[in-house]
Amino acid sequence: RNQVLNICGHTNTNGNIQFKSGSIEALKKMVDNYGGFTLVPEMAISTNDNGHVLHFQKPKPVREVSLVVQQTFSKEVLLDALRHEILDKTPKEFEKNQRFIKINWR
Repeated sequence: RNQVLNICGHTNTNGNIQFKSGSIEALKKMVDNYGGFTLVPEMAISTNDNGHVLHFQKPKPVREVSLVVQQTFSKEVLLDALRHEILDKTPKEFEKNQRFIKINWR
């Protein structure tokens, strides 16, 4: 929520109806049925949504995925498999880089 407010600016919403949902699909259906706007990740957009989609102008907001474990984490193979699975499921146009940096912390 805070990321959205930072991007769009915070305005007084006391007079407006606000819908909340834990499901992206439910939010999209509410907008289809009742009008309005919602922000969804680009990977959640289907070809059926094309008539209702507005894209951000540059610079587009981005997200970074980080895997954080304790230094004593002993399952390096599991961590590497998870990293490869995330990269495999991420469309290439969303990948900025595939860098892997191990940071010792505390």
